[in-house]
Amino acid sequence: MPSPFSVRSVDVGHRNTKIIIDDQKTCRIIPSLAPRADAHRARTTFMRDRRTSVVLVDGKAYEVGEDAGLFLASAPVLHRDYIETPEYRALLYGALDAMQLSKIDLLVTGLPVHLYESRWRRLKELLVGRHQIRPGVTVEVRDAAVVIQPLGGFVAHSYQQGDWRDHANETFLIFDPGFFTVDWMVTRGLKELPGLSDSVECGVSEYLRCIEQHVSAHIGDAYTSLTRIDQGLREGRFRVKGRTVDLEPFHREAQVVVDRAVGALRNRVGAAHDIDQIVVVGGGAPYFVPGLRRAFPDNPIHPVAEPVCANVRGFQLIGELFGKRAAA
Repeated sequence: MPSPFSVRSVDVGHRNTKIIIDDQKTCRIIPSLAPRADAHRARTTFMRDRRTSVVLVDGKAYEVGEDAGLFLASAPVLHRDYIETPEYRALLYGALDAMQLSKIDLLVTGLPVHLYESRWRRLKELLVGRHQIRPGVTVEVRDAAVVIQPLGGFVAHSYQQGDWRDHANETFLIFDPGFFTVDWMVTRGLKELPGLSDSVECGVSEYLRCIEQHVSAHIGDAYTSLTRIDQGLREGRFRVKGRTVDLEPFHREAQVVVDRAVGALRNRVGAAHDIDQIVVVGGGAPYFVPGLRRAFPDNPIHPVAEPVCANVRGFQLIGELFGKRAAA
């Protein structure tokens, strides 16, 4: 009896890496940080061990996992050559390790709209092959598919809605505010409308950097931690030097970043008279949806459930569809 066709998906974002780890589409999230491994890692019965694993990239050891943020000097990679960096490969290897498979028939991932045409072949080349995660652990990726990033979130949204045929002739704007880029696609059903999709490198990281500058001015000292500011905004609690700092006024100051991204979107799609629904995916949804509502007050706007995992769950659905076709 032939072994089942194995499909997995991963979204190595600039802020978080999202991983589908099983056939139930369970999404695991780790920070997109890959510090060099600690050679003197403490393992005692008193101190809790870090929730990280060690992976090797070009013979150098990196730690990836939930607790990678404990390395205070680590920072996300924020440039368009991300896929060529050792940090990207380390996070990819951490994702493959988490999948707990020695062979993956099809691995699905994505790229921002503006990088897709120029980079998808190169990324597929990096994904396919035998990857030695560390001594004794090797994962073979037999084939890979690279899709346009927001398409994953749209497929996940369509799957959640149930009977897709009721919406096959509607026009959708899929808006994906990520950590480094804001992406969007315009589709008629599942068919992209030419010339309307695009990206701008004006994402959550720039939003947080604007707040970071205002925090530094407020405390009279340089403050540099996008990760902690992001956590503070999401949790409603932020402290510097043991003192609580109210981020709400700086939240309002950072709307200039949202307005710039939404302005670029409006320049491309116009007043959106022909758009039936706006679907919002991606982890930056809480920061960008208010600005989107201001720009398009009369259009229905639907943030998807669990927006951080929407793209990677859609990647998985796309991969499973490919798998069914391969098995037919």
